[in-house]
Amino acid sequence: MWTWKIRCIKLIYIFLHEIKKVQLPELDDEFAKRFQVETIKEFREKVEKSLSDEKKAEAQGKTRDSLIKGLLGEHKFEVPGALVDAEVKTMADDYANRLKRQGFTEKMAETELSRRYEELKTAAVDRVKAFLLLEKIADEHKLD
Repeated sequence: MWTWKIRCIKLIYIFLHEIKKVQLPELDDEFAKRFQVETIKEFREKVEKSLSDEKKAEAQGKTRDSLIKGLLGEHKFEVPGALVDAEVKTMADDYANRLKRQGFTEKMAETELSRRYEELKTAAVDRVKAFLLLEKIADEHKLD
């Protein structure tokens, strides 16, 4: 005896009514004025500076992350549970708020937080350790 599994297939009809061509604006002084600059040259300089600043910030962030990772690898120590718990709560609240802004319901956000609790806790331990290490370094070198 043969058994057949039949799937329901939904057909969707799409009708194309028209094709539009994208009209890009001319890169001239009038275009630049929309962005609070007088000339297209100023506009280009502003865009280049913005991109350059963004690249620098990204590079600095990577360098900082690399240094902190190195510090964490070299210095093994236990951290107070209360500090870790406070950091987990802060991180969880931030994450839940981001999820809600993306359309998650309260229950969906709680489920996601429960699923990722260990990941948050590990990150919180690293954050607390990094904070304590950086504070110690700042104290030893009399930095503000």
